[in-house]
Amino acid sequence: MKTIVPLVSALLISGCSMPSAGAGNEMRAETSGVLHAGAQNSRKSRPENGRHGGRSEQRSRHTDASRCDAIHAGGTEPKVVDARLSRLTASLCFRAFAVLHSGVSRTPIYVSELLTRASVDEARILITRDNRFHPEPRLAVTERSELADYRGSGYDRGHMAPSGDMGDPDDDFDSFSLANIVPQDAQLNRHGWAELEGYVRDLAESLGTVYVVTGPAFLGTDLDRLHGRVLVPSHVWKAAYVPGQGAGAWIVTNDEKQQWETISIADLTTRVGIDPFPTLDRASKTRVPAFPTFER
Repeated sequence: MKTIVPLVSALLISGCSMPSAGAGNEMRAETSGVLHAGAQNSRKSRPENGRHGGRSEQRSRHTDASRCDAIHAGGTEPKVVDARLSRLTASLCFRAFAVLHSGVSRTPIYVSELLTRASVDEARILITRDNRFHPEPRLAVTERSELADYRGSGYDRGHMAPSGDMGDPDDDFDSFSLANIVPQDAQLNRHGWAELEGYVRDLAESLGTVYVVTGPAFLGTDLDRLHGRVLVPSHVWKAAYVPGQGAGAWIVTNDEKQQWETISIADLTTRVGIDPFPTLDRASKTRVPAFPTFER
């Protein structure tokens, strides 16, 4: 039997107090008005109609959002607590992950996964990766990103649900949907962020089950758009919940500085406007895990 002490120790709690309101406000600053402008207008994704060829027809089963209930901790999807983030959103259910997509930023707002020991073992066996990035056919053309948006941008196409988590070729293809992608600093994507993704897989392999929610954050007033279309996040974040052990999150600046923090779920919610685990009890949400960070 594998020892799990080193990874369990990473979930030891270093404190139980609520984060101060000031800390969240300083991080959040003022929104740009680009992503958050306008009234809430959320909707579910539209079913596919076969216009996109055989693979899209084969994957039409992914449009049933109820299929993704098991992916979410407690069977409850992450909660958007900042209603401004809900404008022009679409829920997309893939077999291995669930996406809330924004037609304003043309990126995901969050992506949920359930990693298990078995799923990680399968992913380690799948050696060949698809690498065919593609626009998401279930999204309106006016609200999705395209391959041309990223060309010459200087940013990597950064996965929120990583290809490395996928143990099935169809699921791996799905992970290259641009609905699962954000503009990410190249050095961050290829080094610290990749190390974080591997660390979370190690958690699942050793502890058995990890619920994971990953997303971009659009904080501050000076945000760029790729070709005037795809909003570049100021930060990216990842939250992890291990039943019976605890929960916590990482957040890192999406630039060459790569400023990492490990924070509580409550602090993450205050900063980015998303509660990744709504059914988690208050005490668990306010504890700060002793997670490692991945500075270069």
